[in-house]
Amino acid sequence: MELTDNLISYYKLDGNSNDSVGSNNGADTSVTYSTANGKIGQGAGFNGTSSQIQISGLLGSLPTITISVWANITSKGLNGAEIINIGDYFAIRANDATYKTTMFYHTGSSWVNVTTNTNYIGTGFHLFTAVFDNINHTQSIYVDAVLKGSGIDTNSINYTGGASNTTIGRHPVDTSYFMGGSVDEIGIWSRALSQAEITQLYNGGAGLSYPFLSGASFLYSMI
Repeated sequence: MELTDNLISYYKLDGNSNDSVGSNNGADTSVTYSTANGKIGQGAGFNGTSSQIQISGLLGSLPTITISVWANITSKGLNGAEIINIGDYFAIRANDATYKTTMFYHTGSSWVNVTTNTNYIGTGFHLFTAVFDNINHTQSIYVDAVLKGSGIDTNSINYTGGASNTTIGRHPVDTSYFMGGSVDEIGIWSRALSQAEITQLYNGGAGLSYPFLSGASFLYSMI
């Protein structure tokens, strides 16, 4: 398959939070766009106290979803740094002072902690990719295209209830989960990306931006 297959939204974050694929544009609060905050071109900077990008109507009833995002975490809220939270059903979060990467999904009644990377990820940009497969009941998280953990749960994700908005840089309702740092190149697919596709997105650490053309990262560096 092509990386563009089943891609429902993509956010380059080059000066704004517009959706390059669909019509799910974001609304910014206290976000700073610059090349210093970007992995490829510009990216979005978050102050860790009030910054967020809010997107309405993104989720829908997706049986399977992949979230890919480049993030440089420099600070967290009281309980953690929320990198992205989709509809209060799926989240990628750094939970403690050592920025261990955690992913969660919502069963309709409570959050389930799927996996935790026990290794400190360090500062600087890292590619976080979370795959939630509600058909096979598997959840996997990759950091820099390396599988850090996976889980199996027989409970189907319940799409009733929860917040209606997707948020980047904070939890949609809990203000103890703000993220300080930078975010760039957010892709959301309605299918499970393969290990090979995630490796392709990582692109040896250089990253690959929509429309995922060969040499795209090099071209960005020349502009």
